[in-house]
Amino acid sequence: DWSSDVCSSDLDGIINIDYFLATYSDLDPSVASVVTVFRDDGTSLIRSEGQGTFGGRSAAGGPLFAALPNAPNGTIEAKSPFDQQTRILSYRTVVGLPLIVSVSFAKSEVLTPWFASLAVTGGLSLLIAIAVLMGTAWLMALAAANERTQRDLAAATKRADAASRAKSDFLATMSHEVRTPMTGIIGYSDLLYAAAGDPKLKDYARIVSASSRALLSILDGILDLSEIGRAH
Repeated sequence: DWSSDVCSSDLDGIINIDYFLATYSDLDPSVASVVTVFRDDGTSLIRSEGQGTFGGRSAAGGPLFAALPNAPNGTIEAKSPFDQQTRILSYRTVVGLPLIVSVSFAKSEVLTPWFASLAVTGGLSLLIAIAVLMGTAWLMALAAANERTQRDLAAATKRADAASRAKSDFLATMSHEVRTPMTGIIGYSDLLYAAAGDPKLKDYARIVSASSRALLSILDGILDLSEIGRAH
């Protein structure tokens, strides 16, 4: 009888809808849920949401009553025959009474907080991953640039050492090549000075010998510098 707020049937008792709704309103589920009391023939006796619309309707052909013969208590995921939403539904057969009580949650409402959390944590993880990748790429680029700099520096040092050795070898070779004839000039000018009877010739020989010795001293200094450069 749905003419009043009392549901009566061939059960050995009467269920007061107001009492049921008041009891349900005291609950504070974290996700909006629907509690439904079914008769064992599939008739919806009481529903916490949409009582006026869905009360008295049959769910006998629905997934809940298809699962009941194999499992009197359990949890299923199925489309509701009432509001056509995909719901996660837990049900239990009332011992000693021809009643089944179900509590269902719309799947979208159950997963929405999880998806929101996943979006936040996933976005943060993505940002961290991008930052790590960028940092890694920057460090790799820095290492590659440093390696190139080291190679260039080593090559430049090698070229500078080769140029320095070439210069030292050149100076040493030229010093020896020039000093040999200068020694001959000094020797012959000394002989000319000793053999010449003419004072003017002696003076010429002395000037040549003195100039040659001064030039030889300069060449010896250059040779010494080249030896020092070659040693380092």
